[in-house]
Amino acid sequence: MKILLIAMLCLLPVASASAGSGFQAGEWEITSTTKMPGMPVSAPPITFRQCMQEEDSMAQQSSENSGCRMLEQQKTGDTLSWKVRCDSEQGRADISGRLTWSGDSMQGITTMTTDQGGQQMSITTRMQGNRLGPCQ
Repeated sequence: MKILLIAMLCLLPVASASAGSGFQAGEWEITSTTKMPGMPVSAPPITFRQCMQEEDSMAQQSSENSGCRMLEQQKTGDTLSWKVRCDSEQGRADISGRLTWSGDSMQGITTMTTDQGGQQMSITTRMQGNRLGPCQ
């Protein structure tokens, strides 16, 4: 469970990665919905606000202290895609994702697969966001 929490924390900075000319700096409200196949109850959507500036990038936000490292990051037009691996004593999590910016809105998806002592799990998180205006 600990590796799952660490890996989920690695996902939060992903929303602040700018991608091409479609990104607009400012305060964003982002809602994420997570699905875990095989789980009897779905997690409720999570909504948060984040001030994002043009200089924000996932590579700068990734921390070796978290046990996570960037494997790949690519910007194509207004879309950012990435792959991250998180290792801990409990196991490994591989995370891949894609965000697309379009003016005052964004959408994205991340997929995380974990292996904790031979027990595997897959988690998919979809994100949608709207720019609220300048940062407060």
